[in-house]
Amino acid sequence: MKKITLYLLFVLSIAATQTAFAQHGAGSEKGIKMSTSDWKTVVAQAKKEKKIIFLDCYTTWCGPCKMLAAKTFTNDSVAEFYNKNFINVSMDMESGEGIGVATQYGVRVYPTLLFISGEEEILHQAAGFMTAAAFLRLGSDALNPEKQIGTLDRRFAKGERSAAFLYNLAYAKRDAYADAQAPAKAYLEVEKDWSQTKARKMIFDIINDPAHPAFKYMVDNRPSFNEEFGEGGVNEKISQTLLKQAFDIVGADPKNGFTKVENLYAQYFGAASAPAMLQDFKLQYYQKTGDQKNYLKLLGDVVDKSAAKDWERYNEAAWSFYENFDDAASLKRAFAWSEKSIAINSNYFNNDTAAALQYKLKNKAKAKKYADTAIELGAKYGNDTSETKALLVKIKKM
Repeated sequence: MKKITLYLLFVLSIAATQTAFAQHGAGSEKGIKMSTSDWKTVVAQAKKEKKIIFLDCYTTWCGPCKMLAAKTFTNDSVAEFYNKNFINVSMDMESGEGIGVATQYGVRVYPTLLFISGEEEILHQAAGFMTAAAFLRLGSDALNPEKQIGTLDRRFAKGERSAAFLYNLAYAKRDAYADAQAPAKAYLEVEKDWSQTKARKMIFDIINDPAHPAFKYMVDNRPSFNEEFGEGGVNEKISQTLLKQAFDIVGADPKNGFTKVENLYAQYFGAASAPAMLQDFKLQYYQKTGDQKNYLKLLGDVVDKSAAKDWERYNEAAWSFYENFDDAASLKRAFAWSEKSIAINSNYFNNDTAAALQYKLKNKAKAKKYADTAIELGAKYGNDTSETKALLVKIKKM
């Protein structure tokens, strides 16, 4: 996969991680011992031994997952604590039984770290890379019923509504990439004074319902929120909160929906900003709804007009065209973006994209040149160059 994702910075910084990732699954001599049993057997063992399962949910392309495996799981203190207290499992969520387990527990981000009972209930959870110290605290919390998110959820369901409890639950769920809306809204019902720092932080950090009074409060008090959280952050918060509403508008009225969405953006951001915001929304809409034709057409127009010095955007557009077009005109357009991307920041990813495009264009010399450069840069910064090496074999056979 050469399309850039948010984990790029992790990948560039951890060359040793590529080999350390082999510990996923069966475990390694040093570090957390991962069970090799199938999921049903692990669950049965947990039930019999009255132990909690620690489930590391990863994918093969996830940089933070690799860093977690290389840096945190191999820590001696971490290994001792987790091997003593949990049945540990590391599972690829896009392969084998991991696909079903991911669906069962609603895993959508990686790495997701789940603590599961023998009754297959989530007791505690978190997401993202963690240092050894943070990971040890997570494991300790998972063993403590007073701190387990599952326990806190049950207390919430039974009606506990103290402000401190609701505040802590909302942030615990948010940090675990779980739905935090219910406790956040409950907190704002208990805490009536929204001018207080904690309430304003809750509104900014968690509330994402444009129909909720707290959203209107933020919009009505935008200058003070801008001062506290930054104008750019507040604008992004408002636009993201409006996103679901915008999707609903277009879904309900495909013919006039985009015009209505533009009017919605104009209402919150002004008429001058609305067209550009509508364009960004259309890209998201076409991508999410699988309208590849309109997505790629608009993407090309956007990149030509606004990519400027953004090497990642040029490269992502070039790779999207590589994956979806075979005609020479489209491939040449994409290669022009690759050249611009490389001129801004020559790296493994954009050189690999350029090589792939030249291969499709049947230009052996250029394809080999960019593939060699990609492999050289990949080796320097610890990127996995196996796909490029496989491409180079094909190039040499041209």
